[in-house]
Amino acid sequence: MVEEIIGSGGPVPSAAGSRRHPARPDAIDGRAGLMAGKRKANESGSSNELRADVLRVLGVLKVATADQIQRLSSPHLTYRHTAKKTPAKQKEARTASHRGAANDLRRHGLALDGGRTRGGEELRLLTKEGLAAAAIDLDREMEEMGGMPKSGGRSGAAHPMTVNETVLALIRPKPDLDLVVGEPAEAVAAARAAVDAPDGIGTLVSYATEVALPVKGTWKNPAIGSARADIVLTAPGAGVPLLFIEADNCTDEAVLIAAKFDKYARFFQRQEKDTDNVEKPLWRTRWSAPASEEYERVHPPLLLVFHQVGKRPARTQMARVADLTRHHWQGQWHSEHGYHSYNRRIPVVATTLDLLREHGPAGPAFWRFGRDHREPLLEAIGNSRRDAYLARSRKAAREEQRRRQEEEAARRESWRPVCKDCGQKFTDDRWKAVEFTRDWSRRQSHPHLCEHCQHQAVTAQAKQQAKARAEERERQEQERLRQEAEEQAAAQKAGGWLSRFRTWPAGRGGRPRGQAQGDPGQARGVGSTGVPRLQWPSIVDRAADIVTSYDGSAAAPSARSTTGSSRRGGSRTPRRRTGACPPASSRPDDRSGSPTSSTRCARSTSPRPGRTPARSSGPRPTGSPWTGPPARGRPCTWPARRTLCGPN
Repeated sequence: MVEEIIGSGGPVPSAAGSRRHPARPDAIDGRAGLMAGKRKANESGSSNELRADVLRVLGVLKVATADQIQRLSSPHLTYRHTAKKTPAKQKEARTASHRGAANDLRRHGLALDGGRTRGGEELRLLTKEGLAAAAIDLDREMEEMGGMPKSGGRSGAAHPMTVNETVLALIRPKPDLDLVVGEPAEAVAAARAAVDAPDGIGTLVSYATEVALPVKGTWKNPAIGSARADIVLTAPGAGVPLLFIEADNCTDEAVLIAAKFDKYARFFQRQEKDTDNVEKPLWRTRWSAPASEEYERVHPPLLLVFHQVGKRPARTQMARVADLTRHHWQGQWHSEHGYHSYNRRIPVVATTLDLLREHGPAGPAFWRFGRDHREPLLEAIGNSRRDAYLARSRKAAREEQRRRQEEEAARRESWRPVCKDCGQKFTDDRWKAVEFTRDWSRRQSHPHLCEHCQHQAVTAQAKQQAKARAEERERQEQERLRQEAEEQAAAQKAGGWLSRFRTWPAGRGGRPRGQAQGDPGQARGVGSTGVPRLQWPSIVDRAADIVTSYDGSAAAPSARSTTGSSRRGGSRTPRRRTGACPPASSRPDDRSGSPTSSTRCARSTSPRPGRTPARSSGPRPTGSPWTGPPARGRPCTWPARRTLCGPN
């Protein structure tokens, strides 16, 4: 590709490399030299756009005439130069620019002269370098470009011309009306009629020719016996995901045409693992197609286009080929559903080039093998009865799903919780919120209440808790004040009659009870501040008080050791209890330091009223504060009296 140089009116570099102003004569001479160099590189004066159009058309068709290149790339030129006297002169005038672009490509080594057709038109085809350049413009890989046609121009290229005319009849290029302004009224009317005609299928990039279909081997190197499709159409936007097209000039026998169906069937049945490691048909690894429904695996359709060039009638060829290939396309009738099933079958459609030119792909120009009428292309390659059945099935399924959803909604509505407080039904959000969850942070405190009532309950509960805490604090404060008052009252009563239980009796020797060994002035029950502490006397102190009262040496008798009370003002003599120890004066005092005798503490033999003295068969255990009344003649084991009476 040689880049086109366009003068912009600015400074133009001269041959010596200096910059000169275009108003000067030498600058004008330099620009003229550049134009001469451009003309020398592209002698025909073609532009980049024209050469790109030629590359794209030849990249798809492989071989074509200038007229076909012009009709595909610049259809508006067909309605120009209509004032020429003959059609030949009109064709020469409207194809001159594309013929010049093809000549420039030939000078660059990208195109070749492929001979002439039977009508005398010059054929153009691409070299290997030109095919690579066309692949860049078409955004395809070299493996997707297809092969070159066999014997392109040596035999008049009858078959490639039929293939090209089939592509033109399927695309039906429409002119741009803005580019035919100023032409004669007849030409403008013809251009408008072409625009108003039914649309074709796809664009130039939707087609590929001479595509190998390997039954073995690879896409680039197919094995011997593989099929080669004349045209492959991929136009999902137009309702044709994948369509294989075979063109015939009515020169081949029907048997040879039917043999191609065997190669197509072998190619469709070939399985390969795709990138997902799942086996699928090989053609699905290259082209996309919708998945089959109802477990029906239908192969891609095949279109046969017959051009009445040979001696065999096209209609006869169609009937003969349909009869020979019946096992490839015939379906199975399903009476319960009312349609034919074409599982593992090839939908075959046939037409003629004249019908295709007249009606286009949207007209009744196609005959589906097995049917008795012509249809548009989309209806012919499809299965309208099956589509209607599937539509009814989907509609019934939708109705059934809607009915089930309504029943489920009614059943769910009957299960909808109701607020225990206000009686309103839960909303969907509230119902979802109170459902069981393992996340304790999302659980609701009152799942039986609606959101409003729960808010009120939580607020009331918070108030109650705050009130209870305040009452508890008040109760604790009152309790503290009460304890302080009791302590003060106890301190005031410390000097009363209970103080004698903390005072050592007056006639007894030794140190007072509770006085520390090294602190003779500090008695037990007196704090460091001098305030007496309230302490109850032990049982030993009580016993000592009682014994002292019998001794008579102390003048402070215990309140519990006499039957009378000095506080009543009487002077009653204390009555001696039955079974008590004799007075301390009749026994040796062990505390005075005198030797201890073996005198035993004799107890009274008369038991207490209503009680029989207990006898013991053996010695009583020691260490117990009270072991019961001793038996007759046994030593006293009461610790308080044993201490006073001395060892027995």
